[in-house]
Amino acid sequence: MGHYCRICDRMRANERFGGRGHRIHICRDCQRLPRSELDRIERLDELRGFLDQSNISERNRESLKLLAAHESPEVRTLAALVEDVARVHPRRRRRFSNLARNHPDLLKRMISILGDEWWDEVSVRFIGSNTDDFDEFYSLPQPDQGIDSE
Repeated sequence: MGHYCRICDRMRANERFGGRGHRIHICRDCQRLPRSELDRIERLDELRGFLDQSNISERNRESLKLLAAHESPEVRTLAALVEDVARVHPRRRRRFSNLARNHPDLLKRMISILGDEWWDEVSVRFIGSNTDDFDEFYSLPQPDQGIDSE
């Protein structure tokens, strides 16, 4: 049984971790990355974690303002997005249906920044079978009509 590396997001063998790496959950390969790259990955994970919280608090919003001035443009973009989401709907309950109903441009921006994989995961986890609000917002591709089953 190995250990989880929080930077490369995978399970690695015990031998892939140095003495300090076990404690901080970073494998040797990831420890060799430049500090700026490690910081960027950790900040992006932190920002994605804000979206999973039940409430984006005022203290979190202060952190978002600091991250909006980060050196990485990817972190700045995601921090601005999460800050906008926190301003509009800080609570997680019904966040996505509220965004789809009242702020569709913000939800589309979230999907474009975070990607379709994120949207698929969110739609399964939070929306489930209640997709009435999302039918007109995010039309799913229809099955190929050209295939005949004979």
